[in-house]
Amino acid sequence: MNPFLTVDLRLPSELRHAYRSLLRAATYLPDSHARDYFHAFITTSFRKPSEKIATKLRHQEDPEPLLARYHSREYISSLHRKAKKLHRASLGSVVDLEDALMRAYGRSGARRRQLLAAFMKTKDEDIVPDSSPLQDMIRATRSTDMHEKPVTQVGLLQYGPNSSFTALKTSHEATHYDRRIARAAIVEKWLYAGQPQKTMWGRPMPLKRHVNDRKRNFRRHLELMHAPLPVAEWTRLQGFATGAIPIPVFPERRKRVGEEVLEGTERSRRLLEYFTTPVDISQPQHNLVTLSSQGLVAHDLPTSTMFRLEKHDITPRFLRRLYAKMWYKSPKLTRDPESEKWLVTWGAPAASCDRITEAGQGDEELFEGLDDLEVGMNKKKRRKRGWKGKADARRIEVAENKMQQVGRDEVQGYLRGVVPALISLDA
Repeated sequence: MNPFLTVDLRLPSELRHAYRSLLRAATYLPDSHARDYFHAFITTSFRKPSEKIATKLRHQEDPEPLLARYHSREYISSLHRKAKKLHRASLGSVVDLEDALMRAYGRSGARRRQLLAAFMKTKDEDIVPDSSPLQDMIRATRSTDMHEKPVTQVGLLQYGPNSSFTALKTSHEATHYDRRIARAAIVEKWLYAGQPQKTMWGRPMPLKRHVNDRKRNFRRHLELMHAPLPVAEWTRLQGFATGAIPIPVFPERRKRVGEEVLEGTERSRRLLEYFTTPVDISQPQHNLVTLSSQGLVAHDLPTSTMFRLEKHDITPRFLRRLYAKMWYKSPKLTRDPESEKWLVTWGAPAASCDRITEAGQGDEELFEGLDDLEVGMNKKKRRKRGWKGKADARRIEVAENKMQQVGRDEVQGYLRGVVPALISLDA
């Protein structure tokens, strides 16, 4: 009999409230892909602890540490903070909305690690015979320990750069240069060329040390790179960023329970009362009246929830700017069928989106006949002087007169001293 069957496995009410708050906040995000991603991510994140607890009970192990972790007040508070962040993103917070879209499109967070998982293992076509000294050591060495698995060429290259990784790294160094990537390249050169073959005690360097160093450097490269997007998702993001695909309409937020929509004379009366009532600073809560598409809405809202943030109206132009920022950081990997090489395509910067590069026929018709207009084209426009210009001109004239007067006084003084001296010399 399992001694842990009597453990209380019921979810706390606060945890259920946090789960519903997260799903509700993810429902009103302005991007359909972000809504689907966060809905799946939230449900999976809550399902995994339940599966872990069920596995513990199945193996007759104590699930109390897991219950103490996932039912704790700190964990529930962190879920509420994440729900508030998604809520602010749906209201137009620039920082929170950008972070949510970055996570949904794999520029950061868990999905980025999933997209980079394709580079963590070398493919079969990338394993080629190598004649480097390290590979010669591996082929010539046999494991002497019965409990140690021998290191083979396949095992060494299992966590190593493949052809797609090499193409992506080269493209990063050429187009999206980062000082950290250059530093990692120097470390990689040292690992493959200048790594010592003996330890400080004069013994041969363990092969496991070589493997771990290559794994560590490989992961360091992955942490500095942008994960490539699937082709369909990259094309969709390109359409949103350039305006080729119209921004879809996102769901509107429903009314909170307890709100009332005023109509007719009552609406005008409440609106007049709201704007004519003096502010009472002693009471932190007040009746907030907002004007929506459905009319005048009155509801109670504490001032603590009136968060101060960089709020922006969620318009198609605003979303295109965010999409362009993500598209610029998103590479796309395609393989050339002829050369069998990987091609890396990057998105354009946000400044180049919606830029007109060539004039069309409509633009030429707009300026048709402009060259025939010769009247008044070469005439120099006369500058009109205002009162400020007249005052400046008067100051300049007075200053010139003063300089002329000073010059005359100096010349007269010089002549008064020089002329008598010349007369005395002649005498």
